[in-house]
Amino acid sequence: MYKLQKICELSDIDSTVALIGNVKLVDYKGKKLKLYDETGEIVVSKVDGHYEKDDTLMILGILKLTPRGNVIYSNKVAKISDEIGKNAQIIEKYVSNICKY
Repeated sequence: MYKLQKICELSDIDSTVALIGNVKLVDYKGKKLKLYDETGEIVVSKVDGHYEKDDTLMILGILKLTPRGNVIYSNKVAKISDEIGKNAQIIEKYVSNICKY
């Protein structure tokens, strides 16, 4: 089951997590990006697709501890449109659907 969290709340290694945040940096060679929200930033690995800086994404993945710190190995990445990203009610629908899995 995925649990929607803020970046500062991530602590349980090998747990499944869901994050909503904005892209800060993109590394297509390593298929990584850096995601941030109002509480911090984290590296997301195994990212397929092309995303631009400041795109709003929902990440479903597993939190891992690496020598460079915490990293999320993504299972799914979904781009969220600006309208959805600003609408709390729609995000709550995403959250309720995530919690079912």
